[in-house]
Amino acid sequence: MINYISRWKYLGAALHILNCHHLRGQIKFVKDSIITRPEESVKRKWANFNFLGIDLSLTGISCLDIEGTKNSVPEFKERLKSCGIDLSDLFYENSLNNGLHIYFRKKPNASKKNYKGNKVGNVLFDILNTGRAFTSPSYFGEKKYQWGDMNPFTINSLEDIQEVPDWINQVFIN
Repeated sequence: MINYISRWKYLGAALHILNCHHLRGQIKFVKDSIITRPEESVKRKWANFNFLGIDLSLTGISCLDIEGTKNSVPEFKERLKSCGIDLSDLFYENSLNNGLHIYFRKKPNASKKNYKGNKVGNVLFDILNTGRAFTSPSYFGEKKYQWGDMNPFTINSLEDIQEVPDWINQVFIN
């Protein structure tokens, strides 16, 4: 966790670390476990923290969250392919439940709202512009986030993350 925190901080990201556990079929945050200044968490036991979150509002990036439900990710990949886009060219990671988090730099006048529960065809997705998006090396039990080809260690700055592209509408319209 410390390597990712250090790297994201170097890139200029605002972060949160959290301790989460399972309760009645849902992942719940442990009360008082959210730390918005990870550098201060050294005073606490690292073993208790299993989630790293990027503060989207303060970092200037958005997250296209493709849900890992049946057919959602495969159809999304087909939609990308039909537009001539290769997922490996994007700054993305596989999420805990076999979904995708694809990150983009926000445009200057980007929306400050989240758009949750969207569906186009079989693709279920959220567009997250505020709050936090969980990222690698977050884990829960045996499940974990896993980066694609690009990751925080292969870029030099947040500017290396693609700005929200114009083709994004085409992917969901076609």
